[in-house]
Amino acid sequence: MDEPALDEAALRTLIGALERGRVADILRLFEDEAAARLARLGAAGPDDFARIEHEAHALKGSAATFGAPALAAAARRLEEAAEAKDAAACALLLTGTEAALGAMRQALAAFTARLKEEG
Repeated sequence: MDEPALDEAALRTLIGALERGRVADILRLFEDEAAARLARLGAAGPDDFARIEHEAHALKGSAATFGAPALAAAARRLEEAAEAKDAAACALLLTGTEAALGAMRQALAAFTARLKEEG
């Protein structure tokens, strides 16, 4: 992955528009939603390209909004494979998307801890 797991500058810009007390809740909601979308992707049949494309597209958008460029890029590649109806690529790219989500979760946990320290 060439993209970082978390773009802290983008995330701080987004956070700047939020109430300080709501930041942790909103980040947790994003993380939970991303995990749920990934679970639905994993549950999709290997030739359920419409579902894969839909979930990957939504994941790509939320990841981009919340400053998770590696996850957004992985979801974009998965979406493109679904558009091309390439089941083998979808299976392979799903694994990469799972890895990107894991890396984003670790980076987000570290970021959130730093936010708490900053007060």
